[in-house]
Amino acid sequence: MGIYRKYFFVILLVLLPAISHAQVSKIVFTTDPQTIKPNELSEPLTIQTQDSSSGSYKTPETIDLEFISTSPSGEFLGSTGNPVTKTMSTNTSNRTFYYRDSGLGTFILTVNAKGRASGVTWSAGQTITVSDSVSTTTTSNATSTTPVTSSGTTPNTSIVIISTHYSAASLTNTEADTEFEVGAGRSRMSTVGTPIEFNANTNASYTKNINFRWSFGDGATGTGQILNHTYTYPGEYVVVLNASGPDGQAVSRTNARIILPELSVSFASPERIEITNNSKSETNLFGRAIVSGPQIFIFPKDTIIKPGQKISFDGRVTGLTPFGPTSVSLIVVGTEIKPQEVLAKIEEQKLEQITHIQSQLSVLQKQLADISNQQNGADATAVAVASPIAEKLVEPENNKPQTASVIDAVIPEASPNAMGGWLQTLKRFFFRTQ
Repeated sequence: MGIYRKYFFVILLVLLPAISHAQVSKIVFTTDPQTIKPNELSEPLTIQTQDSSSGSYKTPETIDLEFISTSPSGEFLGSTGNPVTKTMSTNTSNRTFYYRDSGLGTFILTVNAKGRASGVTWSAGQTITVSDSVSTTTTSNATSTTPVTSSGTTPNTSIVIISTHYSAASLTNTEADTEFEVGAGRSRMSTVGTPIEFNANTNASYTKNINFRWSFGDGATGTGQILNHTYTYPGEYVVVLNASGPDGQAVSRTNARIILPELSVSFASPERIEITNNSKSETNLFGRAIVSGPQIFIFPKDTIIKPGQKISFDGRVTGLTPFGPTSVSLIVVGTEIKPQEVLAKIEEQKLEQITHIQSQLSVLQKQLADISNQQNGADATAVAVASPIAEKLVEPENNKPQTASVIDAVIPEASPNAMGGWLQTLKRFFFRTQ
């Protein structure tokens, strides 16, 4: 009898999670649809876990969330403006987030949810309008919250997004009932020289036989589900992902905003090295290194400096022992770092700087030689013009100066250089030693 009781408790422990998880029946939007301006943050958007009677119900497990917009430029953010956290914690029933978009139109926001322990999935959708003219009134009749279970589908809303991409396939999520979907990921902001990772998301359960082709907008291309790219010049780039597989073709796009880094070594000593971000945007130092003599410190991924801020790096962390900012170099090294190649690159940069300085010196020397030649030519002309006049300056017998007649003869036709020579001659004549 004891052994049966033991098995009963084991079976009960196995079934209890499934029984409790089943009490979350759906996830819905509890906030009304909104109309927002381009590039401005929306009002709070909230989803809620509910039971079968549409009452709020706290989830007994962690729920993983996926946020999708039919706009390729849409961003889901937290209250601080950073990307939204994609989970709902245990014993919570509400998840609030914000939305921002640079495109114009009416789009569908979809939140897919999956219980981490139970594997049960839910989905909720709602429309949002991005317009230059925002109305202050919102009616509940405009609500388009559609809870969708794992076996359901979201109705096709026939929203059309104009895109100039080559493929005949529509952008992913422009039609919510597309069987094969792919996503190029969130909009990116980075700096010249900083590697960016791109990850293709898809609803396909098997990706080995899917061909992912990327166009990064700067002429460079790549293949693969996950890859990185580094931009050489600043600009607003459109990244397009084309995917093809047994289930068909799909296209997605995202934006990459690349700015010039404005970094400087503001302080350096054996105790610490201080890096200053002088720009108005945060900068990721990944892909860069600081070098002092033969010593190299490579910044790890996601070493981020906020705009206008300074960060000090402890000498015990970097292993560098510089003496002053001039003994430290901040260079771009990329993702595959080899110390010997870094040192060779530094020497190459030094040689380039020396060559550039030598070139500038050559230009300055030529300019100085030209100026000197022009000055010598001007002096020679002045002497040649002034000499005949000096010969005529004969002292009269009564030793009375003839200043007026000489000056009257010289001034009308004198150029600035000639005048200088004549005045010197006059000075020598009238102030000669007795």
